[in-house]
Amino acid sequence: MVDQSLDSYRLELALENLGAVLWEWDPETDTAVTHPSADGFFGRDISSFDELSEIIHPEDREQVVETLESSLETGASFNIEFRILVDDEVQVIETRGSIRREPEMGSPRVVGIATDITERKRRETEFQTIVEQSSDVIAVVDDTGVIEYVSPAVRRVFGYETDEILGANISDLIYPPDRDDALPVLLGSGMTDKNSPERVEYRLRHGDGSVRWVESRVSPRGDAMSSNLVINTRDITERVEVEQNLKRADESRSLALEASQAGIWDWEIGSERVNWHSSCERVFRVPEGGFEGTYEAFARRVHDDDLPAVEAAINRTVNEGEPYHVDYRIIRDDGVERWITARGKVLSDSSGNPTRLLGVVIDITEQKEREQELKQYERIVETAPDPIYVLDETGDFTLVNEALAAAVGCSKEELIGTSIGDQLESADAEESLQRIMALSDEESDSPPLDLTLSTPDGTRDYEVNIALSGDDQRGDAPRTVGVARDVTDIKEHKRRLSVMDRVLRHNIRNKLNIILAHSNFLTEYPDQDIQNRAETILEAGESLESLSESARRFKASTHPNQSSIRTTNVADCVTHVVDEAQRQFPHATIRVHQEAEVWAEVHEAFELALTELVENAIRHSDRSAPTVEITVEKHESTVSVQVSDDGPGLTDMEQNVVLEGEETALEHGSGLGLWLVRWTIANSGGTIDVRNNDPTGTVVEARVPRDSS
Repeated sequence: MVDQSLDSYRLELALENLGAVLWEWDPETDTAVTHPSADGFFGRDISSFDELSEIIHPEDREQVVETLESSLETGASFNIEFRILVDDEVQVIETRGSIRREPEMGSPRVVGIATDITERKRRETEFQTIVEQSSDVIAVVDDTGVIEYVSPAVRRVFGYETDEILGANISDLIYPPDRDDALPVLLGSGMTDKNSPERVEYRLRHGDGSVRWVESRVSPRGDAMSSNLVINTRDITERVEVEQNLKRADESRSLALEASQAGIWDWEIGSERVNWHSSCERVFRVPEGGFEGTYEAFARRVHDDDLPAVEAAINRTVNEGEPYHVDYRIIRDDGVERWITARGKVLSDSSGNPTRLLGVVIDITEQKEREQELKQYERIVETAPDPIYVLDETGDFTLVNEALAAAVGCSKEELIGTSIGDQLESADAEESLQRIMALSDEESDSPPLDLTLSTPDGTRDYEVNIALSGDDQRGDAPRTVGVARDVTDIKEHKRRLSVMDRVLRHNIRNKLNIILAHSNFLTEYPDQDIQNRAETILEAGESLESLSESARRFKASTHPNQSSIRTTNVADCVTHVVDEAQRQFPHATIRVHQEAEVWAEVHEAFELALTELVENAIRHSDRSAPTVEITVEKHESTVSVQVSDDGPGLTDMEQNVVLEGEETALEHGSGLGLWLVRWTIANSGGTIDVRNNDPTGTVVEARVPRDSS
C-alpha cells in the first residue's frame, strides 16, 4: 500500500507540474478515457473523439484527424499542436503519444499526453480516490448455495428486493464467466489455512441489468449443527475501475513522461538513497537501470556552478518546508549540457519529521534559449538610439525605451500607463488612431506616420513606423509597436536644398541663355578662329542646357516614393516614345514587338526613362541609319522591356552605372541619362540588365512588376 501511494503521489506531482492530462482512445469503439477528468482541461467531459472534435478549432480538425490516421497506419508516435474553443476562448493544446498494440487489448489503442501551452501554466490535477461508502450485504446460504437470509442493504447496494433474493441460488447472480472461480470459495469451508475468512472478487449481476464487481468474505455460520455459510459482500466496482485506471496510467506514464522530457525521482532523506524512475534516467541520458542510486551520483551530474543553488533549495525545502523549485544545468552522460527545472515536495512522518523528498525534473533547454533571445531583444530595444514604444489596445504605453523617455523629458516609469495622446497634438493623436485602425483592417503597407513632439530641446519632427503585434489565433489583444526617427534636421536640410536648387536652376538658366546668345552671335564673326571657338562654346552650352533639362524632367525619379507608382499600359508608353523619336530622328529605323495592352506598376517617370534609352541609342550610334528594336514581353509576375541597338555599345563605365549604380573617383558619367534610367526602374520596384547585342550594339532590359489586378 505504501508503494502504491507513492506511485500515485509521484504521478499526481508529475501531472501537476506538467499541466497535462493522460488520455487513451479506442478507435474501434470511439471511446476515450482521460486522466484526470477532461472537464477542467477541455471545459467538458470527453468520452469519444467525436466529442473532442466538437471543440477543436475548425481549421485544425483536418490536421488532427490526418495525424492520428497516419499514426494508426504506420504505428509511429505523434506530436500535434492544435487549438480548442472553450467558453468562446481559444486555447492551444500540445499532445504527444503513440499507438499501443497488445494482443489482450484487441484493437490498437492511442495513448498520449495533452498539455495546455497557451499560458505555459501547469494545471494541477489529482487522482480522486473513490472511497467505498456502501455497507456490506450480509447473506446466509446453505451448502448448495440457496440464499436463506439477506440483509435489507441488498436493495440499496445491488438493486434487488429482499423477496427476490430469498430462495434463489447465489450462482444465478454471479456473472457466468466468473462462476467457476467464485463458487468454490463461496461454498467452501469459509476459512483459510490461517483461520481467517476466505475472500474472493468476482462480478455480480445488478438488479438494473448491469454487471458490478464485488468482494465477498466467507465464514462459517458458527453453529455446529449447521453447514450454512455467512457471506459478507460489498460493491467494489469503483475500486476496481480506479485500479484499472491506475494500471493503465502507470503503463502510459513512461510514454507520457518521455514525450514531455520529464522524469520522476525521490530522495530518502535519512538514508541518502536517491531513486530515479526510468523517465528520469532518460532525461540525464543514463542507461535504464544504470543510475547509481546515491545523492553523490546525482550531484556529480549537476553543473559545478549551479550545485550550490540546488543544495540551498534542498535545504530550504527540508528544513523550512518551502516547496522545492530550482532551475539548474546538468551535464548528461552523453556530455551534453542541458537546462533542467526541478519541483518537489517533502513527505513527513507522523511527528512531522521530513522523510522523503519527491519531485519531477523537466528539460527546459529550449525555453531557456527563448528567454535568452528575449533578453537580447530587450537589450537591443533599450539601447536603440531611436525612440521605441508599445501601446495596449487603449493607447496606453506598456513599454518605452530610454530614447523615448529622454525625447519627451520624463522617466520611463512616468510614461508607462499614460496615454500616447498626452504627448501629441490633437491632430497628430487623431491621425495616429486612424493609422492604427487601418492596420487593424489589414492595411499592412501603411507609410510612416509624421508626428510632432514637444521635447526639452524644443519642437521636433518624427517619422514613426508602426505595426500591430499580437496573435489573433490565441485571442491576444492587439498591441501597437512604434519605432520613431527624429527627422527634424533632415527636413530642414531638404528645405535648404530645395531653396538652393531653385536658386541655382534659375541663375544657371539665365546665365546659360546669355552664353548661348553671345556664342551664337560669334559663330557669324568673320574671324574663323573666333567662329570655331564660338561653336565650341555653343556646343558645350547646349550640352549643359540638355543636362539641366534632363535633371528637371527626371527630378521625380531621384525620390523613392511609393505614391508615385502608377498602373500603366506599357504599350502606350512605347508607342508615345517611338512616335516622338521618329519625328526627331527620321533617319533611324525603330521596330516594335508588343501586344496592344501590357499593364504594369511603374514610376511616373517610366516613359521618360524609356525615351532616354531610345534617344541615347540613336544619338550615340556610329551608323548613318541606326536601328533600334523595342520588345515588350509579359511574364508571370513581371513585364520585360528590351531596347536593342546596333551601335558601338556602352562602355564598361556606363554599364557599371546601369548595373551597379556606381562610378569611380576617376571616372564619371558625362550625362545624367543612364543614372535617371536606373533610378526610375529601381523606384518602380524593378530590375535592369545590360548585355552585348549580336553582332554589335547593346541590349538594355528593364523588368518591372506586372499589374496584379
